[in-house]
Amino acid sequence: MILQKKYSFLILFFLALLISPISAQKSMIPKDFGLKLTHGRIDRSAITKTQADTIVIGMFNFEDYLEDVAVLYKSKNSIVIYRNEGNGSMSEYRKIDAADNKKLLRIEKVKPSDLKENPNQRNGIKLYYADGTEKLIKDREILLGEEKANSKSPERDFFCDAKAFLYGLNWVEQWRSERNGGPSPWVEVGDFDRDGKVEAVYTFWPMSGQPFPTHMVVFECINQYQYRIEWDTTFANGGYNIDFPMMDFDKDGNKEFFAWNRNFIGELNLGLYECTGDGKYKFKMGTFLNQKLPMSIDYSDSVKMSGYTGPGMWIVFSDWGGGWESTEIQKYRFIQKYPNYYSFELYFKNAWPKANWFCYSIAGCDIDKDGKEEVVLGDTQWDTDYITYFDSTGVSSNLGYEHKEIIPNAPISGGYIVSKDLDNDGYKEITVCGIGNHSGSIGTVKHTGSPGQNQFITVWFDSTSVVAMPNMGIDTGSIDNIYSVLFPTVASKPGPIEFLCLYTYSRNGVFTFNQTTNMNKDSLGFIGAKLYDMDNDGKQNIITPFGWYLSSGNYYLGLMSMEQVGTIGIHNISSEVPKDYKLYQNYPNPFNSSTNIKYQITNNKFIKLKIFDILGKEVGILVNKFQKAGTYEVNFNANNLSSGVYFYSLFADDKRIDTKKMLMIK
Repeated sequence: MILQKKYSFLILFFLALLISPISAQKSMIPKDFGLKLTHGRIDRSAITKTQADTIVIGMFNFEDYLEDVAVLYKSKNSIVIYRNEGNGSMSEYRKIDAADNKKLLRIEKVKPSDLKENPNQRNGIKLYYADGTEKLIKDREILLGEEKANSKSPERDFFCDAKAFLYGLNWVEQWRSERNGGPSPWVEVGDFDRDGKVEAVYTFWPMSGQPFPTHMVVFECINQYQYRIEWDTTFANGGYNIDFPMMDFDKDGNKEFFAWNRNFIGELNLGLYECTGDGKYKFKMGTFLNQKLPMSIDYSDSVKMSGYTGPGMWIVFSDWGGGWESTEIQKYRFIQKYPNYYSFELYFKNAWPKANWFCYSIAGCDIDKDGKEEVVLGDTQWDTDYITYFDSTGVSSNLGYEHKEIIPNAPISGGYIVSKDLDNDGYKEITVCGIGNHSGSIGTVKHTGSPGQNQFITVWFDSTSVVAMPNMGIDTGSIDNIYSVLFPTVASKPGPIEFLCLYTYSRNGVFTFNQTTNMNKDSLGFIGAKLYDMDNDGKQNIITPFGWYLSSGNYYLGLMSMEQVGTIGIHNISSEVPKDYKLYQNYPNPFNSSTNIKYQITNNKFIKLKIFDILGKEVGILVNKFQKAGTYEVNFNANNLSSGVYFYSLFADDKRIDTKKMLMIK
């Protein structure tokens, strides 16, 4: 997919493109248009004058945050928009014909000056005709078509459409909100008002048809099947909650979440909503030095600057109004809380890259064991096999940070990111989900060099049956007391519907995970899903904005909650109460990467099943939960462990019952 063609070929190809009819080819890649890739992104600095007049790069649909490509075919006097599928390829998305058969001369991306009446519009295309006239095609017209986008009649509401309940391998739908006009990509959860019930913050635009105004709503979970609206506010000029965990940021006893909105003159206000009681949320603006849209925020609890260590954050800002291709990474330290705003001090503002770049996820942590905090970037758009980060090297030319790349020894790429210390060595590893092997993958990268050295290895990855975009989110939680990763994504396929994909991976070794959910449905897809026990019943929920494609040609959009059914990776073979505790010999034994372990317990106990290497070091926990009396079986996958002798021990209420030996031969 990376372009390695000579410029002579590019010129000949592009000239042929201008005079040729629209191709019937449905799957395209950037090089088909003579575009060059650099670090997985289209290199705008290499675009020629001819290309600049006939190709526009932008995000032309609301379903994702990936770059798309619009091409003017002069011989057909029309424009074709190709949608980025998230796997390095594109497919035809929309065709726009010239108005009144007037001759199209060139196209360009809309400028901020073209968007005065709606500064929150994402992307659009400006058409220039040979007779000197111009036309602006707004992003909503691209998404829905001109007639539907400009219609004032509301779409059918959910009372008129049959509900389609979702049944997955391990999850079943319990509740969904009323149908709305379109969701934001984020939902945040937690007990904001400290009343013992869990809330979810969700932003959407109404069914009237226009993206703005937006409604930000706090839903409170009443029981397994019921939520109530605890708080609802309207942003006349747009606003959203941001993907940032609920916490008591200023340590005053009240919980906050991050959000932004625009005032009546278009200025961006970014800050925290603080919950001061049941149904009471107060916005407190922060001093953040940017007027671009915040895409991702990562909390940092130890920002060291100006001789002071305190809480702070990394923020990704992207240009919302005039185009998405300009992104800034900034780092702040929290200074002081005032009655109506929070004071922050700016520490770092990236100097590379300066433009033509998009990042939708970040993770701040010390990944190279040098005692300083780095920030890992989720910025892959078209390519694979690399992860980028800002390294805290002390280089003065870039405010103490240098841009570096991790070249992983597996087909993974920088997508959505989560950081966690999996092996308890005091340093976090990076788990990323992205386009990977051009269909999708997820994996974990660990530092292996000396402190500060750019040396990493991939300790685990999976691409089995994974269909993925890089930007649909990632979350972690505990399923059956086992650390698990939630990976929601969506991929396009021919036709008007999308391919919904939802995966969970549950840990069964230090760097070993089993794919425990693989759920695929025809739908617009999950975005920004969270893993949380919403109704406090001991079972995990997945709460997510979602969309179904309806037979009427419209979408059913809303917020959905699903609950775990069954167990993950542990099978109750028999509920008959055994006479004795017993740990069986694993089978097969010897084994190649995977084996089964059976055990029985006579009383209701908190059970642990641990794996140890020949030196006695714990390398995995297969079971770590309360279980009723019965006989159980669990699978142990040791793909990322070396051949040799291992031991497994059964514990009941922390008392060792038995230990057995097993042999893995790869």
